[in-house]
Amino acid sequence: MFLVANLRHNIKFIGFLGIYAGILLMSAGCSQESPSVLPPEEDVILTVSAGISREIYSRDENGTTTVTSGTYYLSYPIASDESYSLGDVVFGSDSANPQIGFVSTPGDEPFKWLQVGGSNPVFYLDNVSPELSTDQNNVTLVEFNEENPFIAGLYNPANPSNDLLWGTTTVQKNTTGTINFDLHHNMSRVQVQITADRTYDTDSQLDLVGAKVWISNINLAPKTFDRLTGLLTLVYDYPESYGDIILVNESTSVEEELISWAGKWPNDNGFLTYLSQSCILPPQELLDNENRPRLTIQLKNGTRFSGVLPHAMEIDPPGSSESQNPYPVTLSFLKEHVLTIRTVISADPPELAFMPVTVVEWVDKGEFDLEAHQAGIYTAAEFNKMIEYYQASNTYQLQRYGWFSEEKSQWNFNIFNTLLLQINDINELYGKMEPDDTHAEYTFNFNNYSVYIRVGTDDPKSVTAVQLHDILSERSKTPFD
Repeated sequence: MFLVANLRHNIKFIGFLGIYAGILLMSAGCSQESPSVLPPEEDVILTVSAGISREIYSRDENGTTTVTSGTYYLSYPIASDESYSLGDVVFGSDSANPQIGFVSTPGDEPFKWLQVGGSNPVFYLDNVSPELSTDQNNVTLVEFNEENPFIAGLYNPANPSNDLLWGTTTVQKNTTGTINFDLHHNMSRVQVQITADRTYDTDSQLDLVGAKVWISNINLAPKTFDRLTGLLTLVYDYPESYGDIILVNESTSVEEELISWAGKWPNDNGFLTYLSQSCILPPQELLDNENRPRLTIQLKNGTRFSGVLPHAMEIDPPGSSESQNPYPVTLSFLKEHVLTIRTVISADPPELAFMPVTVVEWVDKGEFDLEAHQAGIYTAAEFNKMIEYYQASNTYQLQRYGWFSEEKSQWNFNIFNTLLLQINDINELYGKMEPDDTHAEYTFNFNNYSVYIRVGTDDPKSVTAVQLHDILSERSKTPFD
């Protein structure tokens, strides 16, 4: 180690002497040109390495996350004015070291530090070909043409052609010969999980074999992609920019694509639960009018279940415990996340009900799961159903309206709409949900909505979450004393 260290210092010292000698010759007015002497680091050819989600690139026995094939695109500041240029990065050309990406610059010069501007340059890497842009003069902003592959469609882990990957890194100049990237998924993934509640299904009406499942009114394709921010922009013209995404299509005709279920299993109640294939789609807010996305399940016998996607979900802060309150957010499709929309369909009554949604980051780096819930009460009819299920101790169905805290042994019911509960007498509600040894305690979360109770033809009275709980649990009739 001592010899190596001294050797390195000697090399640097010799370089310094060379530069110093050149300065002396110039100051003496010598007419002979001196050769330029570069620091050794600047004359090293730079390469690139990149890692992404294990789910895509896990092709060896160790489950490596390293990119080993394909062409990517490196954005880097040039030395002259620090504006950005674009170079091709090819992985897999060296069979002995396929993880090394070799950079081809626009001038076909070897990619070295002396081509890079700034003392701490910022680099960007993505998998978006410049040939996909209608504007070839702007290297950092891609205006997608008709060949754009990054559109809503099925996710194929073996060949994820519609998965847009992007990453950035800052490197101190002349400190390394390899620029390392951690790439991220810039698209969102969604799948649907459906449980067939066959309690009253006497004629096997809820057979999901041969079903078709789709979500309507989804923005299908991004308009632009910024290499320096990773930002995708969409056009929100309705209906031109919107369409359906099909997740299951087992009853397809010859002209349509056959899309089978990804899996199925019996749950704790003995009902079969089905999981659809994943679909990739651009990150987006959902339409909030009559055109809001709708989930539709059409069975082989022609029976159709349909429901508008809920407006809200709750997210627990990362690393939080159940003792901390989750916060409500607007339901949307987030980049680098996988959303599983969970539903239950039943025959009597024939209905589709949304269950808690699972939201997890689309990466594999440790514990960062988020638990999200879109279960809640939206109508007075659902409120009355909740009372019925509570009285019957039907915990499975109660999940439609909230979540259960094992730590506190209580239900947390969500109100996601302003409710008017019409009754003839307050005793129709008073004591109808009294906690005891077989019925757990509960709370209500109004999420900034209001609940009104109208007795007969009297004016409706607003109640708080505590007052509503006290009326149902037979503690107090306030404000109807």
